[in-house]
Amino acid sequence: MEPGVLDDVPIGGRRPVTAAHLRALRALAPNADQLYLVLSVTHGPEVMSLPVLEKRVRAAGPYLLIAAADDLPAAMLPEVSAPAPEPDSPDAVSVWPARVHQPQHPDFGRSLGMAEGEQVVTRLSSLRGERRNAQTALRSLALARAVPDLRELEGGYARTGHRRGAFPRDVWHGLLAMEQLDLEPFEPVSTDAWRSGSGLPLGVLARVQLYTTDATGHFQGRAHSPHCAHQRHDGGLTRDYDLTTVEGMLHAERFDPCSKCGGYATRRLTETQLAYYRAAHDAVAQAGPATAGPPGHVGGAGLWVGQKFTRSPGVRPRVRSMSAGAVCWRWAAVMVVRSRQ
Repeated sequence: MEPGVLDDVPIGGRRPVTAAHLRALRALAPNADQLYLVLSVTHGPEVMSLPVLEKRVRAAGPYLLIAAADDLPAAMLPEVSAPAPEPDSPDAVSVWPARVHQPQHPDFGRSLGMAEGEQVVTRLSSLRGERRNAQTALRSLALARAVPDLRELEGGYARTGHRRGAFPRDVWHGLLAMEQLDLEPFEPVSTDAWRSGSGLPLGVLARVQLYTTDATGHFQGRAHSPHCAHQRHDGGLTRDYDLTTVEGMLHAERFDPCSKCGGYATRRLTETQLAYYRAAHDAVAQAGPATAGPPGHVGGAGLWVGQKFTRSPGVRPRVRSMSAGAVCWRWAAVMVVRSRQ
């Protein structure tokens, strides 16, 4: 194999990878099945698994192979706490954080966040006696987060017919929270006691990704998450799953979830999304139940969220005579702006 394809020459001296190069990589490298950072003129920088890269090279090409997950330096990896104790240790704790239902609790929503995903990946590797592999998993997690649609990470199949993942299966738990969001604060205010919410805007949560076997109720049977006991055992995604969003789920009338898994998995929330989710639930808890009103009315919770924002240290509201809905939307917009600073 000529130099400049799979070696460490400067990027300016790299050569496009070909199908023959990738076949040689599979034959010679024991850890060929991992994630790769690649570059093409058409799509720019992308992260993809080896099977996807093989398909792209055959169909479109050319691609430059920039780095593999194993090439990421330790300084790029997220900081994690100490590994979990051994299973038989008296100090052993559950890999999974206890789910907190009280919005005022400091750990409310923590299990949904990206930071907790990193901790879960580390604890899983530790409890399986694979502490050295925790670094490998975290490298894969760092690259996988750049993939816009996680179904593209499905990997391939070995000659025996068994699935061949692009990374350790624990990484899926770093990417997905196998639990559901409580969307009651964002449900519209209604006279229907079963569906009435507080009418808060979704804001930065609107485009959060949800993965399920059936987002629209088009198939017979219940919808499942990737980690459901009714699904395959590696807890990962394939192209057979549906991708929807929190906004879409809020209006999904025919969604029929499994009673065991809740029907979908949530792509882990960023710090900004998690802060918004916590604030919305805290607002509802502080303001009490909403009452039905005219279109656009968001009840006491919306006004409380606005008041909480305008009273934040160092923040001066420009307009004081806002409607509750306007205050909510302004608060949501500023949350996004502040996260970019």
